[in-house]
Amino acid sequence: MRLKLRCHCLPGTFFGIFSKDADLIASGETALRIMVLATHIIGINVISTTVFQAIGKARSSFILSMCRQILFLIPLVLLLSRYFDISGVWLAFPLSDLMAGLLNMFLIVKEYRYFQGRPDPVPS
Repeated sequence: MRLKLRCHCLPGTFFGIFSKDADLIASGETALRIMVLATHIIGINVISTTVFQAIGKARSSFILSMCRQILFLIPLVLLLSRYFDISGVWLAFPLSDLMAGLLNMFLIVKEYRYFQGRPDPVPS
């Protein structure tokens, strides 16, 4: 959380370590601020894919882990860059994280409901 806050509030500091070019630092500040908007959702994606692996659904896990990059990110980069130039490219990252997170949450809830409806394997 602290790193995300630092990246959002002081992105120029990070870019200043690697370059002294003012234009690069300015564009990097904007990019970093946009890209860290949905980083907290990445945790949901990682946990969801791990859950599906743990319950023996490796195919679902693989599809969910690839959907962010292939299903959502690439089309969003192509689409948003047409309308918003380079800002559209940066905006595609949090949007793909959000879309993948929503898909993961939907499938986790569906799986949870399935397990809730099953009889208890060990009668008490």
